[in-house]
Amino acid sequence: MPHEVRLADDVADDATLTLGAHPDGELAFEGGTATVEGETLARRLAERYVRLEYVDGGAEDESDSPDGDGEADDEPSPDAADDESVSAPVDPGEYTNAELEAHLDEEAYSDAELQALLDAEEAGRDRTGATDAIEAALEE
Repeated sequence: MPHEVRLADDVADDATLTLGAHPDGELAFEGGTATVEGETLARRLAERYVRLEYVDGGAEDESDSPDGDGEADDEPSPDAADDESVSAPVDPGEYTNAELEAHLDEEAYSDAELQALLDAEEAGRDRTGATDAIEAALEE
């Protein structure tokens, strides 16, 4: 199900945001709004980029799935509210795969922080080595 992010401050511009490994490597805004496929990705983009905000379609999504387990939901979980407030502790794109792995060995991040870090990597460069290192840290 598509989700929208828009440029903050009611800016109604056409723009392009380069995202690295995002499909086509960029996100195109028309009239200040862009569409992405997943709610998690939309929320992470809004957290990562100061001038973006997630357009919450909460009431519409709930009506599609009265029990909360319908097909319209991206990834419902009991801890979803907790995970949404956690942002990545570092920008994984600023590290090489080896540096990121060493950093994760030195730090004691919570599972929510590691999941946010994984989401940031997947929304950004989406490198197999970095993703593997973060997933390994999640398993510990």
